[in-house]
Amino acid sequence: ITITSNAPLRTKASKAAEPTPPRPKRATLAPFSFSIASRPSKASVLEKISDIIFAEACKNHTTIHTANENYEILKNLKEVQNNLPKEKFFRCHKAYLVSFLHIRSHDNINIVFDDESRAYISRKYLPSFRSAFQEYILMHNTGEV
Repeated sequence: ITITSNAPLRTKASKAAEPTPPRPKRATLAPFSFSIASRPSKASVLEKISDIIFAEACKNHTTIHTANENYEILKNLKEVQNNLPKEKFFRCHKAYLVSFLHIRSHDNINIVFDDESRAYISRKYLPSFRSAFQEYILMHNTGEV
């Protein structure tokens, strides 16, 4: 899966004054990895899809929260959602796309992840989220995932 952006790649952990370390050239992607690329700087970051905790919409960009770092890309959340496997990710709110793999717990309002971060569940998506998450757990426990 390739997610590209026309803007320079930024991470929330990095500061503008720090030089960006050179990134490896884009390689053939494994079935469970994704690439965040920036065309002007040709920076590319390869991450495993299993490292994505959740994606969050923020005005004109999306922040992808991973186990290692947070990445901002100039794509809307719908485009990110269309590039990720539907059986492992769920749109639980207009601003959040979550990975079932990293969910520790949830209630009627929030999802809590392994790293203690949280995402909201809207009332609109709550019934379908419960159903999809239960289906994911059943598949995961039987080894089909």
